[in-house]
Amino acid sequence: MSSKIKHKIIHSLIKKENPVILEVGAHTGTDTELFLDYYPQVNIYCFEPDPRNLTMLYKLNELAKGRLNIIEAAVYDEESDKNIFYQANKSATSSLKKGHPHTKNANIIEVKTIRLDNWAVKNNFKKIDLLWIDVQGSEKEVLKGARKILNNTNYIFIEYGETEYEGGITREETIQILSDKFNVLEGYSSITKKGDLVFMNKELVLTKKNLFESKILGFLRRLKLLINRL
Repeated sequence: MSSKIKHKIIHSLIKKENPVILEVGAHTGTDTELFLDYYPQVNIYCFEPDPRNLTMLYKLNELAKGRLNIIEAAVYDEESDKNIFYQANKSATSSLKKGHPHTKNANIIEVKTIRLDNWAVKNNFKKIDLLWIDVQGSEKEVLKGARKILNNTNYIFIEYGETEYEGGITREETIQILSDKFNVLEGYSSITKKGDLVFMNKELVLTKKNLFESKILGFLRRLKLLINRL
């Protein structure tokens, strides 16, 4: 799913002008920049541990006139000031987890890790409009450390299928972990072995327009998959 499609989906679901967005795994700011474009008054918190990527994020923040809140840490299920991080040559495949071919000869550094629940309490966060998770194999740990704040989160956009990394979870496993509190929006989600899932808090209700759009997109995706198999 392309970045533009992802953000069109999010914008169709979240209509408010000043949403609170936690971007876990902000990388170099590609998606961050799109959030700024779609939501001029966004309250965005960018979590990123890789010093190379942080340099790019701070440059983006200068261009954005200080609209970003940058947290120099990886999100995980434990708090540490010295957690091993595999800094791959291709920064997009860097991770707290080993196993991916790009981590085999990666530069190993130490980074800070935090739990979202602890961070939310310390910073008095009570409501999250969107939790965006792009963490190369650490998805399960991010969710494990965010059990309380998930109760007050409206939407989750999360990658799945990063099983090259140790502990990476599948589409089915991701849905199972979140099934108590969230419904997966199938029409807005990938159906391939690796992709993205969109979840909505069960306490929310889709508008008729979004419900119709979700069903149509889901049908078209499945039709395309069926045609490709023929």
